[in-house]
Amino acid sequence: MSRTTFHALLCCFIVASAMLIGRAPVASAADGINVTIPSVSETAFPRIVITLSAEEGGLPVAAGSGVAIHVTEDGKPLTIDSVTSASDASLPLALVLAIDTSGSMAGGGLTSVQQSVTTLISSLAPQDSAAIIGFADKVTVAQPFTTEKAALTAAVSGLKVGGNTALYDAVAQSSALATKSDASRRAIILLTDGEDYGGVSSATRDSSLESVASAGTLVYVIGVGSQVDQPYLQDVAARSGGKFFSSPDAAGVASIYASLEQLLRSQIVVTAQSNASAGSGAHTLAVQLDRGSLSGTAERTYTSPAAAAELQPKPSPALTATPVPTATPSSSHAGASIAAPVIGAGAAAVVAGLLIVLYAWRRRRPRTTHWSPSFAELDTAPVPADSAFADVAKANGSHPFVLEIAEIGARAPLGAFPVTIGSGPGCDLIVPAMPGVAPEHARVWIRDGRPMLHHLAPGYTTTVNGAPSAWASIGPADSVGIGPLNLRCTPVAPATHPEPETAHV
Repeated sequence: MSRTTFHALLCCFIVASAMLIGRAPVASAADGINVTIPSVSETAFPRIVITLSAEEGGLPVAAGSGVAIHVTEDGKPLTIDSVTSASDASLPLALVLAIDTSGSMAGGGLTSVQQSVTTLISSLAPQDSAAIIGFADKVTVAQPFTTEKAALTAAVSGLKVGGNTALYDAVAQSSALATKSDASRRAIILLTDGEDYGGVSSATRDSSLESVASAGTLVYVIGVGSQVDQPYLQDVAARSGGKFFSSPDAAGVASIYASLEQLLRSQIVVTAQSNASAGSGAHTLAVQLDRGSLSGTAERTYTSPAAAAELQPKPSPALTATPVPTATPSSSHAGASIAAPVIGAGAAAVVAGLLIVLYAWRRRRPRTTHWSPSFAELDTAPVPADSAFADVAKANGSHPFVLEIAEIGARAPLGAFPVTIGSGPGCDLIVPAMPGVAPEHARVWIRDGRPMLHHLAPGYTTTVNGAPSAWASIGPADSVGIGPLNLRCTPVAPATHPEPETAHV
């Protein structure tokens, strides 16, 4: 599918969604300040406590001189008792730190993240608590909520690399864990370098997103590298009122964690007196923040609690996410709860069809050009000119590598996109069908400037320097065994050509 066709389909989808489903109210940044409402506490009703996050130009806006805040409830102004920063109010924060520990985080990636997370933990206030989650083949709560920084640091240091990526489960279970805290300020910081991979998640893509929407917790997502499922991660952040951050490599995550620490510390706490009566149902709060000529607004729906005599104990939430029925309210980008309108079966089919097309296009990653003759063609297949190969390599990213299997005269440039190796027709570097070679045998991509190898096929073997390997960082000195064949990976300097096709790399 061409980019033009994709854009056309995307426009159709947006138009169809707006017509059939309607738009959810979101935080407004059109006037220069992005405002979200992470939480509303009504435990001291009719006094309500509203927590705000505000950003201008990517920098947090804190309470102080020059900041004016106005609050309405169902369109009627409320009396504001106080406006202060979260740190001054000593309002506890409950923070879930979810970290990808799959095999692709090897080669120093996890080490860099551990250092950044440890620095963030050290900045927490004494009343703040945090929990540590690691996820690979499964999701593990390495440390439940605690205010003990030594325990949190030890849990982070104890995370180990290995396995596939249960990303959907990580999102769902992080959301569920966050709801176990009674803190009015809650947030999740989730870091991953990939996508849900290996079929190890029990949660689905949709159910994990529903878990985020129902948790009422900000989710800040950090995507590392070029192989992340960015549309999904952006959706996770948007549904919670959080934010998606992208880092080209693990070395860049330190500045992101530092900015998140500043953002959480700079949250604004507003206390106001509700005009609603106890047990009167849902009410919509609208907050407008002004600073100079700039302003921003956000909305959130809360439910006024029943009178004390009518209150019933709330069951403790389980650590498994409960999907939210489509007819119940869900959180908007600003944290507001809205009721999803019912649409007809025909309209639903149109939207579902467009979603399927868009999802299929996204999953069909751009492929690198490959030359892969069959056994019958090995002696007669023409060798492509170096200039043609160099053009492909140049288009595929600066400083590419060459993947070559000399025994069969096949090679492919490795640059911005991953290269899948195997005997199947959908592979980028196709190997003739032979014993020991799977249809999709292994995949190689660039990670922190070096090629990263992942073995894909159960029942088959990929070796690195003679030893079976599931994940490995490889270079020119390494010999990779794809069944009975030998794969070499050689860097290609900019403005130079690979060696002739007949040379042994």
